[in-house]
Amino acid sequence: MRTDAGVTVNYWNYQRDLSNYTFGSGGYYSPQSYVSVSIPIELVGHRAGWTYKARAAVSYSVSQVSRQCVLSGRCRIAGAAARMPLPSGYSSPYFSGYHSTGVGLSAYAAAERQMTAGLVVGVMLDIDRTDFYHPTTVEIYLRHAFGYSATRNLSPPRPVRPYQSLVRVLHRSPQRRGWRRPAHINPHIES
Repeated sequence: MRTDAGVTVNYWNYQRDLSNYTFGSGGYYSPQSYVSVSIPIELVGHRAGWTYKARAAVSYSVSQVSRQCVLSGRCRIAGAAARMPLPSGYSSPYFSGYHSTGVGLSAYAAAERQMTAGLVVGVMLDIDRTDFYHPTTVEIYLRHAFGYSATRNLSPPRPVRPYQSLVRVLHRSPQRRGWRRPAHINPHIES
């Protein structure tokens, strides 16, 4: 069995807040400042014919979002709108800023067992919990190798990745030849 532990510090910021659903914004979480600290621990090993991987982490984050014009990046228009009657439901031509903190918990466990030379059975559970984000993924899967080469029971296990968690998406760029990664995909995220 192998055990790994550590500390992860993450900082990012955006020039403009695009988190509102107005002209010029698209509902993208984009705080002016975001810092998080996470303490993960991971176990990987073999036992009784199974390979397994278990991971748990606790995190704490702090974010700051500045006051933003309702028409993102168009404050002169918003300023002019302040002198006119506002639509129903609006008290100001600006979205107020805020400061927030949060605690996150994450747990992951996967196990595989080789059934035949070409067949592996596996299970996986992945849980994330924060104030406004709490997905749970459960998998039971079979992996079969066709042809001469037999599949191996690997350590750590390799469960199927759900479609929404794919981060290494490639697409064809019309501006240049070849393949490139979209700017919004973080190439350093691993599941």
